[in-house]
Amino acid sequence: MSIYDPESDLSFGRRLTALAVERPNDVAIYEFGTERRSITWRELDRASNRVARSMSRFKIEVNSLVAIGLPNSIEHIVSTFAAWKVGACVLPLNPRMPAREQARVLDLAKPQLCVADWKLDVPRVSLDELRIAMVAPGISAEILPDVIPPRARAIMSGGSTGDPKLIMLTQPGRLGSNHSERANSSYVGGSGTGLIPGPFYHSAPFTVGHTWMLNGLTLAIMTKFVAEDVLSIVERLGVEYLLAVPTMLIRMVRSPQFDETDLSSIRCLLIGAAAVPDWLMNRMIEVLGPTNVLLGYGAAERQGFTQIRGDEWLDRPGSVGKGRDTDIRILGADGQAVPEGEVGEVFLRTRPPQQTFEYIGAPGPVVTDDGFVATGDLGRVDSEGYLFLADRVRDEIKSGGVAVFPAMVEAALLEHPSVVDAAVIGLPDDDWGQRVHAIVQLEHAARLSQDELREFVGQRLSAPNVPKSFEVIGVLPRTEAGKLNRQALVRERVRSNSGHPSTHDTEWGVSL
Repeated sequence: MSIYDPESDLSFGRRLTALAVERPNDVAIYEFGTERRSITWRELDRASNRVARSMSRFKIEVNSLVAIGLPNSIEHIVSTFAAWKVGACVLPLNPRMPAREQARVLDLAKPQLCVADWKLDVPRVSLDELRIAMVAPGISAEILPDVIPPRARAIMSGGSTGDPKLIMLTQPGRLGSNHSERANSSYVGGSGTGLIPGPFYHSAPFTVGHTWMLNGLTLAIMTKFVAEDVLSIVERLGVEYLLAVPTMLIRMVRSPQFDETDLSSIRCLLIGAAAVPDWLMNRMIEVLGPTNVLLGYGAAERQGFTQIRGDEWLDRPGSVGKGRDTDIRILGADGQAVPEGEVGEVFLRTRPPQQTFEYIGAPGPVVTDDGFVATGDLGRVDSEGYLFLADRVRDEIKSGGVAVFPAMVEAALLEHPSVVDAAVIGLPDDDWGQRVHAIVQLEHAARLSQDELREFVGQRLSAPNVPKSFEVIGVLPRTEAGKLNRQALVRERVRSNSGHPSTHDTEWGVSL
């Protein structure tokens, strides 16, 4: 079977073995880090067989939980397939977590095995031990008995409170087992190279990366995102499929290397994780062509998925698409459906309805009696069923009684050529209730006054959306996947009593 079959019951492990038989000497994975490494399909299959057998000393079996706290690497993927081959569930974790957070997360998840270089008293395999097992002549690399993991993956999330919560996804580890993999794979032709610059401990890079491999793509991974490196890899390998979040794309477009890079090999740019500023979407469509840009939206719990192609988007700027095997419902604060076109909280439901997740360690999202699941996002649906996101529920700002959506203000700020990154938050204010406050990262040595920025935003948005105060910061604290915790920024400024409007440019600190 050379192309992904959405109706197949083939296990993930058997699919890897089939690829190893069909294309034994073709490269399965390119790893780009301090050095460039690669592994063939046959080497990957045999290494994962050895590691799967070595897991037996930890009594890893069907339904065991294996935590992987490794950076993006060939070893990460070998560990994942090894766990699947014995029927275990994989929990990818951030390898850079501080020891205290590691302890909290592992105490909640209680994995039977942790593959990481962490110094904790848990059943553990280090990176060096893993590398030895991958090539150990004393461990058989032959095919194992076929097993379909009842649950293929789990996700650890900190949520808005910072308290860890474990999301156990209910889909088994077989091809065609859930709507998300069908949606993510429907545009892939079974050959070529896909590039994942984001970290595997986030949902989309892990899911899309492994789905591409199961579909037969060669996977290119990066140990760390660097915009110029992404551009070089695309040109060097002739990358056909690229997964990126808006923050990554902004940095790529702003790079001097962007206009000099040949991106003509890209057949599909898949954008996820956040709403995309209109100017950025237009730029990517201009460079790659409207049918080669695909915007997706969904939640980690996999309760639904929407998708829109660039040519559709040009007719409906700002939309994240229609549901793919997914029903959409917009509810108000009273739990009732809002009129068409009005903003409310977005609820999704898979079609046919199915339970896709279970929570451990924290309450799950709100679920309606008929199976619609809250996403935590605000949005609206037009008359044709296209979804338009406004912002996260908890990030909405009420300033002077008017609802302000930070993502919309951030998109306007990012149109300014001197603004590298931006975050908009609501700070307590005696007059306004919440004051719209912008935190911006400027180009090196850029000189830009608050009045200039205020005027720039005012030319694009109505008065209530224009920030009343501004602040310059060296680097905004985004995750490796480009996500921003606005509530953490609010708490920091409330604690320090900072973020008040500056009255002079010297206080604003425009020179970096």
